[in-house]
This record gives sequence, C-alpha cells and structure tokens, in this order.
Amino acid sequence: MTTRSKENIHALNGPAFIEITRAVLDRGALFRFHATGHSMHPFIRNGDTVVLAPIPPAVSLYPGDVVLYQNPKNGNPLLHRIVGHRGLDFTLRGDNLPEPDGLVRREQILARVVSVVRKGKVTSLGIGPGRRIMGVLVGTGLFYRMKKGAAALRRYFFEGNS
Repeated sequence: MTTRSKENIHALNGPAFIEITRAVLDRGALFRFHATGHSMHPFIRNGDTVVLAPIPPAVSLYPGDVVLYQNPKNGNPLLHRIVGHRGLDFTLRGDNLPEPDGLVRREQILARVVSVVRKGKVTSLGIGPGRRIMGVLVGTGLFYRMKKGAAALRRYFFEGNS
C-alpha cells in the first residue's frame, strides 16, 4: 500500500502502514492511500486511491462494508469486505478470492472505506448502496463463481479459446 505526498510516493507495508493509518484515523481525519493487489477487483483495483474513515466504537459494521483490518496471521493490512459476523467477530473476504479470510475481531478492524477514486473520478460501485447485496454475493461465493464463469465465456466466444 502506498501513500502519496505532493512530490513523492512512499511505499509502506505492514506495521509502518498500520501505525501511520491509526495515527491519522485517531485524530478523526480521513486517510487516503493507493491500493495494491487484486483481491478486491473489480470494485477496488490496483492503483486506485482508497479513502478510509475512522469507525467510532458506537457505529455498527454490516455485511457489505469494505474495511481495512490488521491480518491476525501476519499483522499486515488487508482491505476486504465483511460477509458475515457473530457478535464482535467478523468474517471478511476479498471480492476476487475463492475463500473467506476467517474470523477477525472488531478491534482488528481499523477503518471503513468511504470512497474510491479511479482515474480522477470518485466511484461508489461496490461500496455504495449496493454494498449489502455485494456482501451476500461475495459471502456465498456466488460473485466469485459468476466472475470466473463470465471470464470463461468471454475467452470462449471472443478469444476463440475452447
């Protein structure tokens, strides 16, 4: 994940990214960074600017919300969609991944995505009002299977691969 200053782009990962993100969010400010990776494709793409907002303790999180959390396995930041919850334990999953991440505690969730900027334009696709539907589609694995099926059909009909 990267953050951008006026003249430089700074690549941050792991604990350094988490530390800076928390420092900004703890002041109640929005935090922007450039997404890396493909786990949330097509709604968040590699290089998109993601805008995060702090989540006050009294604010509820729901399936469909896209959040930044600290991976309990390695401490690295991940940006994935909530697809289910039990009390203060949440199941998260990347839109472009075949399996969920597993359970994540509420205190490991750092922020909620409030907007995505792609090529200078703000997009809310997948994080706006339709995010609840996306939570169901991603959580059941249906979105992943539909995306893979569409790619296979496109290859078959338009690229001549059988």
